[in-house]
Amino acid sequence: MRPKASKYAGQVRASPVAVIKLMAKANGESLQIHGAEAARLIGLSTQMQVLATFYTSGATRQIHVGNTTVRLRHASKDRFQYADTKIGLALTALHYIGKEALSFEVVSHIQKELSDVEFKALQTCQMPEWMRAALTPASS
Repeated sequence: MRPKASKYAGQVRASPVAVIKLMAKANGESLQIHGAEAARLIGLSTQMQVLATFYTSGATRQIHVGNTTVRLRHASKDRFQYADTKIGLALTALHYIGKEALSFEVVSHIQKELSDVEFKALQTCQMPEWMRAALTPASS
């Protein structure tokens, strides 16, 4: 990607995330936000990642874009359900939080962040049984 000209800042480089998304598309790979970032974006955490990290259907690797490093970690196909949507974000956050930390409060927060249609779609996703059991009572 070429730098874009800005009348205020001169040459502006492309965002490392935009470059990674373009590379993944060119290689036919799927990308999904890492669970830690998904938990932050959905409001379950305030911690930010030091290195931008994404799940990928390709090989695990680190890519340097300018003076930024982006980490790509291979993940199973169930992590890519509803990629680039709030449903996918919630599913990835739930995987990241894990069985031990998953609570009624977490599920309630996710249910508030999603519309009823999105929450029902989340419940139909392919997921571990412990996650499905945690999501089922929240809908009643």
